Amino acid sequence: MTPIAADRQVSMPVAGRLEQIREIAGAVNATSDLPAILDQIVFATCHHSIWWTSGIMALNRSTGYSELVTRYAPPSAVYETLPKRWSLDTSPSRLAVERRQPIIIHDAQETTDYLSYRRDAIARDYHTVVVLSLNVSDAEGRDLVLAVHSKKKIEVTKEELDFLSTISHLAAIAVNKAKLVNVERAYSARLRGVLDLSAGLFQRVLEDGRMDAIAPLIEAALLHPIAVLDFTTDRVYAGRAPDSLKVTDKQWAELLQAEAYATLRHQVLSAGPSGFNTPFPLQLGAECVTARMEAIRIDGETVGGLVIFPVGRGVSDFDILIAQNAKFALSTVLIRSYVASRQLFAEVGDLLERAVDGRGTREPAFQARAGRLGWGLTQESQLLLVSAQDEKVGLEIGAIRSLERDLKRIHPDFMIGPIRQQIIVSIASQKYTPRLKQVLASAVEKIVRWQTGHPAIIIEGPKISGIEELSKGFSSCLRTLALARMFKRTGLIQEADFGPYALLISALDDHAVPGFVAQTVGAIKAYDLKHGTELLRTSNIFIELNCRHQKAAEALGIHVSTLRYRIARVQSVFGIDLRCAETRFALGLAMRLDGMAGGS
Repeated sequence: MTPIAADRQVSMPVAGRLEQIREIAGAVNATSDLPAILDQIVFATCHHSIWWTSGIMALNRSTGYSELVTRYAPPSAVYETLPKRWSLDTSPSRLAVERRQPIIIHDAQETTDYLSYRRDAIARDYHTVVVLSLNVSDAEGRDLVLAVHSKKKIEVTKEELDFLSTISHLAAIAVNKAKLVNVERAYSARLRGVLDLSAGLFQRVLEDGRMDAIAPLIEAALLHPIAVLDFTTDRVYAGRAPDSLKVTDKQWAELLQAEAYATLRHQVLSAGPSGFNTPFPLQLGAECVTARMEAIRIDGETVGGLVIFPVGRGVSDFDILIAQNAKFALSTVLIRSYVASRQLFAEVGDLLERAVDGRGTREPAFQARAGRLGWGLTQESQLLLVSAQDEKVGLEIGAIRSLERDLKRIHPDFMIGPIRQQIIVSIASQKYTPRLKQVLASAVEKIVRWQTGHPAIIIEGPKISGIEELSKGFSSCLRTLALARMFKRTGLIQEADFGPYALLISALDDHAVPGFVAQTVGAIKAYDLKHGTELLRTSNIFIELNCRHQKAAEALGIHVSTLRYRIARVQSVFGIDLRCAETRFALGLAMRLDGMAGGS
């Protein structure tokens, strides 16, 4: 390398500069190996030039240092023991990046602005320095700068600065090219990973099919914590805990199996299709986390869900693609369990239907089938019937499955089965404690209201011993259910709650009830229909309000004198004296029975 005289303006032949630029451009185009390109750039910057050494530094603001990436220096200027990073507070690299213009140090050995450069310049024996920002960052997000050093003091010309700027632009191109190549490689690798995951998942589904074997594969591919909910078996599969929750993985699994399960289940059941694109805030205990989720549905019924708890930069398009593939694989697993449970419910429903019809319940084959399905009822059992308040709303298999899951959490001996769009529940009498009764009522009300939008009616029927007594017990529950709807009662109800009404209805057969109703209120109904009057409604409200004239008139929205006229009209036309207690009871009962039959 030709020595350069001190304190004189130095320029380089155009041919030499073009040769350097060709070397750098050739290196940029020849490979995508960024370290090799940067090594070639710092070498070519000094090759046959006025610059003695050169280097590329990265500004690491997290550590507060300008860190050496690569350097070219002749053997005489190599000192392995000298620092390879410098504080940003005393480094010109920071100013070069912030100002977006070259920083020129005329004599680094005498500068008072950059003390770290002064020490390094004296140790390595260089003088003039130029520091330029490459206007690009590396893969770690660190801004890069190029620094060149001369052996002697020189005057840096505009042409030289233009030359160095050209080199910095080529270096920036190299960095961006390498970053793009790395992104493409990462994209290709992730795409291969998605394809491998799909193949691996479905291979595992076909070979094993166990959820606890498939869920870890999904979490490993997503790189985010997940939870898989299986409503068919009432289980949650969880891996590592979300980063925002300060709990261990074991504590996280316990949380999901306990109080957090209800929150997750509710969110999955209520979440509409979003393709994992919509974030949902979840309050889990004292912490709030953000999740992405999709319900898994079969035949319109939600049978499970996949919940993702994003970390780092969030959910990428690749993550969503993996999640959608995972959801499809999970659907394949859950459909097996769903079909099995649906078949079991169908078997139990058929058994109970035959039992309430009294068809062959004492036959050995029927008894054996009942025992196999868990309905042998070998000891005295408490019978309950669950229904929605609105008789037009039936309880579908989803409600039955949810109720079974929650009641068996309360007590494993609960038996649950479908019967004519209602649910029969049974448990051994000695286990049916007052405390268990309260917990049961709360769980049933919550599920029925959630599934149907209506309050629940829970009929506490008689105690039965054996499946052959189910017919009689079911009939008793139906009578009490009719009374509950007639009196607009909900919650846990017993036949005794309705006093003489329950006794009278149980005493009347199917033919006596219509005759009694027609004889008592039939003529009044026909009269109202013909004349557009409200004598029957007036009588009903008057009886319900214990014959208090003012209260009844207010409820009807009429004057008291109008009320008195209507009551007198009932007596004059039909011979019904509402002042008589027996007459009021008979009329009230007839109107209740008429309401049960679907009348006005």
